[in-house]
Amino acid sequence: TKQLSATGWRTNADGLTTTLNLPPGWRLFALFGADWVRGDWLTAWSLLDLFLLLIFSLAVFRLFGFGPAVLAFIAFALSYHEPSAPKFLWLLLLIPLALLRAVKSGWPHRLLVAFQWIVAGLLLLALAPFVATQIQQAIYPQLENRSSFPSESIQQTAEMSNEPESAMPMAAPMGSRSESAKIKTFSGGWGKSAGDSAADKSNMLYDANARIQTGPAVPEWSWRSVSYGWNGPVQASQRVQAVLIPITIERVLTVLRVALLLTLAWLLLRVRPDGTWFKTRNGAIMSAIAFLLLPLSASAQFPDQGMLETLRERLTKTSDAYPMAADIPMVSLTLDAERNLAMDVEIHTSIETAVPLPGRLPAWSPVRVTVAGQPNPAIRRQDGFLWIVLPAGVHQVKVEGLLAGVTEWEWTFLLKPHFVKISAPGWAVSGVKPDGMPDQQVFFVLQQKTEAGSASYDRQDFQSVVVVERRLELGLVWQVNSRVRRLSPPGKAISLRIPLLPGENVLSANAVLDGGTIEVRLGAQDSDFAWSSEMSVATEVELHARRGDSWVERWSLAASPVWNVSFTGLQPVFEPANPELLPVWTPWPGEAVTLFVSRPEAIPGATITVSKVSHETSLGNRQRTSRLDLTLRCTLGEDFPIKLPEEAEVTSLEYNDQPIPVRKDAGKIIVPVRPGDQRISIAWTSDRRLNFRSGTEKVELPVPSANISTTVTVPSGRWVLWTSGPLRGPAVRFWVILTCSLLAAVILGRLKSSPLRTHEWLVLSLGLTQVPLPAALIVVGWLFFLVWRGRPSYNALPNWGFNILQVGLILLTVAAMIVFVAVVGEGLLGNPEMFIIGNGSTPRSLQWFQPRSDDALPSPSCLSVSIWWYRILMLLWALWLAASLIRWLRWAWHQFSAQTSFRMKPKAKVTPPPIS
Repeated sequence: TKQLSATGWRTNADGLTTTLNLPPGWRLFALFGADWVRGDWLTAWSLLDLFLLLIFSLAVFRLFGFGPAVLAFIAFALSYHEPSAPKFLWLLLLIPLALLRAVKSGWPHRLLVAFQWIVAGLLLLALAPFVATQIQQAIYPQLENRSSFPSESIQQTAEMSNEPESAMPMAAPMGSRSESAKIKTFSGGWGKSAGDSAADKSNMLYDANARIQTGPAVPEWSWRSVSYGWNGPVQASQRVQAVLIPITIERVLTVLRVALLLTLAWLLLRVRPDGTWFKTRNGAIMSAIAFLLLPLSASAQFPDQGMLETLRERLTKTSDAYPMAADIPMVSLTLDAERNLAMDVEIHTSIETAVPLPGRLPAWSPVRVTVAGQPNPAIRRQDGFLWIVLPAGVHQVKVEGLLAGVTEWEWTFLLKPHFVKISAPGWAVSGVKPDGMPDQQVFFVLQQKTEAGSASYDRQDFQSVVVVERRLELGLVWQVNSRVRRLSPPGKAISLRIPLLPGENVLSANAVLDGGTIEVRLGAQDSDFAWSSEMSVATEVELHARRGDSWVERWSLAASPVWNVSFTGLQPVFEPANPELLPVWTPWPGEAVTLFVSRPEAIPGATITVSKVSHETSLGNRQRTSRLDLTLRCTLGEDFPIKLPEEAEVTSLEYNDQPIPVRKDAGKIIVPVRPGDQRISIAWTSDRRLNFRSGTEKVELPVPSANISTTVTVPSGRWVLWTSGPLRGPAVRFWVILTCSLLAAVILGRLKSSPLRTHEWLVLSLGLTQVPLPAALIVVGWLFFLVWRGRPSYNALPNWGFNILQVGLILLTVAAMIVFVAVVGEGLLGNPEMFIIGNGSTPRSLQWFQPRSDDALPSPSCLSVSIWWYRILMLLWALWLAASLIRWLRWAWHQFSAQTSFRMKPKAKVTPPPIS
């Protein structure tokens, strides 16, 4: 029995479903503690199955007595749910056996006898492959059929996941804003949300110097799956008890199942049509048993629309001549509360060119433009700016104009001046550095005073709405990714001073800082503004939404497993659209949250886990080559020693597919590893001759490993006789087939009508194991056909039937000769057929798989000899066949031509007319 615990599971209304994966050869007899089970032996029985079992047993009891009924009950029950087991044929066979006791003569009697032998033949056809499969399954469990139960077949396509479900925090109620002093704690491991590429993913990894356990390696395999579950909620203390049938008991049950089925078949086939028993040595029964033991065996337009758009952009693009031919060193701007605008612009030109004046139209309207006091210069409105044509030289341009009825103005430049001097009483100006250098936009905001008694809806200076999103990433380096996003419609410039968090150090190059604040300016058409920062590590981080701010705040937190984070204050929410379930705060003015950050202490344990191993060995007559591929993960940089055989000569060493130098220490290969997932590949050669027993060399790792795949490549000149290693590996089925062939040969040799003696059948069966079953049956059928040819019943056939059978005998003889030629040719020139399968193995590539291993990797091996031993044996068999075939053909001709070869219709005698 095996105790399985369902600890810490939660479920919804549909209940919990769990899958149990069993290794080859193991069965689940029953499982207790769950509401339902699919795939075990007990629950596979239905009321219909029990009804058929009882009906079959009662019928045998009424026909043959208590002993045969018990035999039928046990045999039928043990084999009923096995794949490909005959079920209804047993019941059909009892029908004529029961009726023949009442119907003694006449055409109904003959009809029932014919029906009896037809069902018996079908039963033998179904029983033969089933018995062969059961014997093979008992010897080689890795070849078993995994769909052992009808309800289990649907589970075979699903791979079992051995990884435990990660505990996920539950979402807090939406709109919860309690500021209770009770501290709420979240588990570590808040990860980075999918699709967010702003921050470096490596920042959220483990600390390179932290000793964090990597955990045990999880085997990745699936065999026979059994599902079970509960219809309602499952408590953490729930226990299930599984009663398992181990591989040893399953082999005993398989042998018992086959023996009882053969005994039951022998019992039922011995019944005569009159209800009596055939003698035990009856030829039909012996032939039936021998039959069970026989060898088993589009075009685009030109120019397209994209090209037309590209040409249009190039034709309408502003000429880049003026930045090289003109420059604006200084601009002096005056703006009063009445929105009267005056600009004194100094412009330097090297050639006669058009120069854009500062300020985008139509936010302001020019009234008068003069150059060195002279009016009426050449000007033009284009691209939203006012252009003026100036000759080469230094020019003083004065522009007078008016602003529209706005409370905010965005002063932008197509050709940015180097220095600006602004006089704007009653206006708040931002976007100019202390040295007078302007940014790409300069913002003007009119400072209006609210008159007493005036209604707020009479005001025209409505503020734009923005949200300040701060994303805190507590990783190896603490980072803050902030973004100011416009919520109100575009068309109005925005200028804000956003306070920084305590300890925040802005890294973005375009940031303008002033006394712990950052200036944020959004143009009329700009939707957002972002910057990145770093934070100093602290035990407490306070996030506070001030009451007087003209924006709304939104905070989110992503923490690396390096940190434990707890909080007090405002409750977070977890957005369903975010698969990482990051906590998010949306505070109202005046609300705050305090984060308490601590670093957990590392628990002693393994910091390296080998999750996958591939060990390949290619055998050679004088030297063998090996390759070891490891997939591992670790949390701390250290040395990874690998022990190889002393005579091994390393030919290559790769780390993450890159070659590295080979370093040895005390007979071990030292590979430096770094935190994270990585791959190690080692290739070496060994001067070892190919012996009778050969396999992989002994390799030791510093830690246990999982998912070990081992491959042994056998050269073409070897004859593989046997393999040994993990259970999931190759199976040499030749010995099972040879055993069945020899048993069938012994039975055939004891038949009274056998054309060959027992030792001749034994030798003949050795060669017939190398051909498929239909080809072997042709030879056996040919020999017994010749026996029938010499009997009186054959000669008593009518002429047309006799001649047809003679032609068939000729064709069967030709087919038998072709089989003999094929066997001899394949034996003397080809390779032996050992029927090697299992885990993807072939006669030249033997593959094993083991879910777990200790420090020493498994060392499977194989027994092999030179291919010439097989060919010498086949040469001896071919010589025996040639000598025997001369005698068989002489006997075959004697049988074929007994009395006559073909019958011709006798000619009618002609009677001469009488002499008159």
